[in-house]
Amino acid sequence: MTVPARPLPMIPGLPAPVRDICQRCLDPDPAGRPSAAELAAVLAGSGVHDAAATRVRRVRVLAGVGAAVVLLTLTGILSAAWGAGDENRTTVPEAQPTQVPSGVAALSPSPQVTSDPGVPSVVATQSVPTTTVASRPPVPATTTAQAPSGRLVEAVGGTVEVACNGTVVRMLSAAPAPGFTAVQTVWGPAKEVKAVFESEAHKSEIRVKCTAEGPAPTIREDPR
Repeated sequence: MTVPARPLPMIPGLPAPVRDICQRCLDPDPAGRPSAAELAAVLAGSGVHDAAATRVRRVRVLAGVGAAVVLLTLTGILSAAWGAGDENRTTVPEAQPTQVPSGVAALSPSPQVTSDPGVPSVVATQSVPTTTVASRPPVPATTTAQAPSGRLVEAVGGTVEVACNGTVVRMLSAAPAPGFTAVQTVWGPAKEVKAVFESEAHKSEIRVKCTAEGPAPTIREDPR
């Protein structure tokens, strides 16, 4: 058993056909409810649909007018703010280059001066200290001990070169003459050096000692 829907309250200005169709829409039985086509026909015949459409159009017009008013207000505010900024803007004077005092060495390479009038020009300078290099003291000359000079002693069979160092004698070289051969040599260093040269027909013997005056040779020649 279905319970019938409660009747709608009285709404001033609502047409009776519209009130009846709305009451039928609340029927618990689906078969008793109106179709969409029937509902549209009732609303169109009563003029309610036209009134609603008119209200929608009116709301859209009012919304467009309000948006235009807001846009114009924002434009005026921005224009006023921009003009105030131009009036408060100050002009930056052109900076003059800094004069470099005499006696101050400028760094190399020269610094670049900006062409922007809003940035002051700066010339970087720096004093270059003078560095004194200590000179190295002269190196004393080294004296090299000279080797004792030799003395040549000649005989028929050959030649010897001797050198003295105090009383000590040393034979530096022994060169036989053509046709002779060195058969005996005592080179030293010693108290005495000796060289014997022989050929088929001759024999030469050289002996050398050292004295305070220098080499003292003794030569002996023996034909064979």
